[in-house]
Amino acid sequence: MIHIYENPYQSIRLKYQFPEDADQVKQIDFAKKMLEAVFKLTFFEPLKIDLRLAYFDPEFDSEVTEDAPQAPFWMFKQTHLAENVKAEAYWINETITKTATITYPKAIDWVTNACNANLPQNGSSVGVSQMIFRTNRCILPAQHQSKNETISVKERAHIYQCPIEHKNDQVWVTGAISPFSLYAPVEVMVSKQYSEIELDISFYWSIYDFNDSTQANIVNVPVQELLKQGWRLA
Repeated sequence: MIHIYENPYQSIRLKYQFPEDADQVKQIDFAKKMLEAVFKLTFFEPLKIDLRLAYFDPEFDSEVTEDAPQAPFWMFKQTHLAENVKAEAYWINETITKTATITYPKAIDWVTNACNANLPQNGSSVGVSQMIFRTNRCILPAQHQSKNETISVKERAHIYQCPIEHKNDQVWVTGAISPFSLYAPVEVMVSKQYSEIELDISFYWSIYDFNDSTQANIVNVPVQELLKQGWRLA
C-alpha cells in the first residue's frame, strides 16, 4: 500500500553551474536549461507550474532583492483537472495561463511571455528565480499498478481510494488530492542564483521503493542522464 507522508521520505538535489562567462548568457537561456532538466524527469508530468520572476544583476547574476518586476508571479495550468485535484496558486496575485497539456515547448513560450511582460530596470534583466511543480501526474511501478480505477493509499490512520489513470501503456497517479493529501506524490522545485541552477525533487508518496533496483531506476535513469550532461548531486 502507498503511504503519504508529511515530510519527504526521499529527496534528490542536483545543481548545474554555468561557465565563468555566464554574464553573456541570456535569462531565457537559464530558463530553458531549468525546464529542460525538469522535462527529462520522465517519471512525472507537470499539471501546474508556479513561476516567480525577479530582476538579476548583469555582472554577477544575483537576484535584486530591493526591487521586483511589476508582474512577478505566474501560473501555467492544465485545463480539465479533476475537481479534487489541488491546483491553487502558490503565490498571491498570480497571472494564470491555461493549456490543454503542459509540454516543454509550451512552457518555454509561457516563460518567455511572462518575462517579456516585465520591463528591464536600471540595467537589470528579468529572469526566472523559482519554478515550483506541486500538482503532478506520476508513473506507478508494477508493484502498485491495478486494472481498477483506484488504488489504496494511507495517510496517517486513514485509508483512501485514489483515482489512477491508464495512459500510454502506463499507469499514473495524480496529486495532490483533496481531502487526504497536502502534497503531490513527487514535488519539484527549480531555482537560480549566481548563474547556478538548483533542482530539488521531493518524494512524499511511497510510490518508489529505492531499495528495489527496478523501481529505483524509474527515477535514477533520468537523473543519471542529467549527471552526464553536467549536473551534479548536491
